Amino acid sequence: MSYAREAHRLRSGHVHPLIIGAACAGLLDDQEAAKDLLGRLKSLVPDISRVSVEATSAFVRAEDRARLIEGLARAGLE
Repeated sequence: MSYAREAHRLRSGHVHPLIIGAACAGLLDDQEAAKDLLGRLKSLVPDISRVSVEATSAFVRAEDRARLIEGLARAGLE
């Protein structure tokens, strides 16, 4: 999660660090960080959803995509 935050700091208009960071926060059950990261993510992409992330994910392996989506669900992304 710290690397995702640093990547976001360096490229604040890039959504991928926020997606990864929010998923990490969800998997770590850090709801404060999840809320912050999802808020930042939704300010860039207001209509983002787990379905849209899964459909456009660069992860090749289905289990990697599933873990990403699980983290986002735990973070509170609909």
